[in-house]
Amino acid sequence: MTRTLTLTAASLLALAACVEPAAGPTLDEVDYSADDQVQLIDRAAALQGAQDYMDAPIGDAFNPAEAPPAFFMEVDTDPVEEPDSTAPPAGSYGNVIAARLMVAVAAGVTYAVVAPPAIAINVAANGEITQIDDNLWQATNSVVIDEVTYDLELNIAYVIVGHLAEMKVSSDDGRYEDTVWFTGFVSYGGNLGWWDLYDGSGELQGVIEWIHDGDDSGEFGIASTAGENAGDVLAWWRHEGAAAVTYHDDSTEEDAYVYVAPDLSGELRHPDYNLGDPACWDVDFLDASCDDPETSDTGE
Repeated sequence: MTRTLTLTAASLLALAACVEPAAGPTLDEVDYSADDQVQLIDRAAALQGAQDYMDAPIGDAFNPAEAPPAFFMEVDTDPVEEPDSTAPPAGSYGNVIAARLMVAVAAGVTYAVVAPPAIAINVAANGEITQIDDNLWQATNSVVIDEVTYDLELNIAYVIVGHLAEMKVSSDDGRYEDTVWFTGFVSYGGNLGWWDLYDGSGELQGVIEWIHDGDDSGEFGIASTAGENAGDVLAWWRHEGAAAVTYHDDSTEEDAYVYVAPDLSGELRHPDYNLGDPACWDVDFLDASCDDPETSDTGE
């Protein structure tokens, strides 16, 4: 009996050694540790009913041209960035000017985080796209930066409820070799998804999540998971003509935000502005009481 068990174990090990790893992203690679970072999507719920590409029935190819902007890590900051383009820089416009500055900083942070991977996705998606297996497609392209050639490989797998994706990078300076840069998911129809960003050693650095109703309402959140900003969350929000940007500083447990109503009146809160109390502006962009932002403090 002992000998039989030994032979069986040896046979299983030999069989496992012959099994090739999956050529594309699979469900067991989804990083659920990132699920609570942005707290926008329940990944288990989003993937309910999913099957790996090699087990799923033949599904639709992923078409980058039909992908939502968030798949390319694009977020619309304009409605908050410019609540009014004509208001002069007068003292009575202090709150809306402060809001603009806050939004400009938030937009800069967003761009710094998403620009490199966003460029990579666009470069790869505009390269050669081939089907390498049932339900599995690969987009490849190269880009030269500072005399270093980076080979990009975007693998996209149909999993019934949407598509899993992973970006791998190799460089001719030897720094990267089939290194996973980021992984993610986009639901069928594109109304929700996420990206998890990693460093060269495989440590999670950041998380991006989004939801969208296909019209004009949605949210796009970015969380840092490493370094001095670990735990910080920046989010852009739009709903029925209103827009907001919020920031949570995990180290100080402070929150900052700018909210713009459909009529372009709004409110901001920053720990270093107005003694940390909310500050508002009215429909004429004049400083106003937050109890009644439609009436300016000038009494007009």
